[in-house]
Amino acid sequence: MNNQTVLYVKSDFQLLNAWIYYKNFLSSHSDCVILFSGYWSSGSKIARYLVSENSLIDISLKDFVLNCDGDVVIVAGGYKHSIRALKNVVDYICIDDGIGSYASFVHLYKSAVREKGLVKMFLAFPVYYLYLKLYKRMGFYKVYHSILERELKPEVINGIFDVANCLPRDLKSPLGQKKYVVFCSQPYIDMGVISSCEYSSMLDRVYKDFNLELLVLKHPGDRMFDYKGFKVVENVHSESFIVENKSAIEALVGVNSTTLIVGSALLGFKSFSYGTTKTRAIEKAFSKKLREIWDKHVEEVL
Repeated sequence: MNNQTVLYVKSDFQLLNAWIYYKNFLSSHSDCVILFSGYWSSGSKIARYLVSENSLIDISLKDFVLNCDGDVVIVAGGYKHSIRALKNVVDYICIDDGIGSYASFVHLYKSAVREKGLVKMFLAFPVYYLYLKLYKRMGFYKVYHSILERELKPEVINGIFDVANCLPRDLKSPLGQKKYVVFCSQPYIDMGVISSCEYSSMLDRVYKDFNLELLVLKHPGDRMFDYKGFKVVENVHSESFIVENKSAIEALVGVNSTTLIVGSALLGFKSFSYGTTKTRAIEKAFSKKLREIWDKHVEEVL
């Protein structure tokens, strides 16, 4: 069997970053296979396209590695030492998982508690965080960031454009010539961070501020809010959608989505961040590096 690179991912953002890393640094000496792990939306257009171009495996990562005759490189959104310890895994690269990849311990800890509960994360997350730092220092895995010095790396920008341009017609989502304000949603109602009333007021304010039709670029985890009356686009990869519809996007808006940063770099102008007291508290926990990246690409609306 040929040497293999496994893209072990759970979101469209991870999938595209893993694919870009593979194409730039590994494709000349290994084949590529994709393994979804708790994927947000494996039926999304970007996932369907990249699966059509590569092999999709439907067994556990451990079983796949153990059954490979050649060397295996893992490109993943998170580190698993039990996989790295297998004898034919020769390299393990952790790629960006959005804003969280640049966040401080405080930001990550609060996110873990918010998503999984204080009882479960009170001691577990600090131990997990230290274990990751230790294994990285020992050289068990590398980290590949898509942002360098507050800017998207050239290979990342080129990779997003390449994928967007290669999508077959049936996987494209053209908006035409009409201008839109695009709102990048997040599952903050589902997570209990803000109420439906607060969220509805935010959308109303965005509409009044721009006086253009509001298009919601829906996050796959955003399920509780009723977007009746809004134009909604879902099951697309946000960044490739932005590239495809650059001329139709008058402004890119959201709360604190990673798409606000990446979209700003692709569009060439700042995104806008709307929020509540609770979401602004999340941003106050940004690390110094993340704050510099954020301020470069996003304007906060008070």
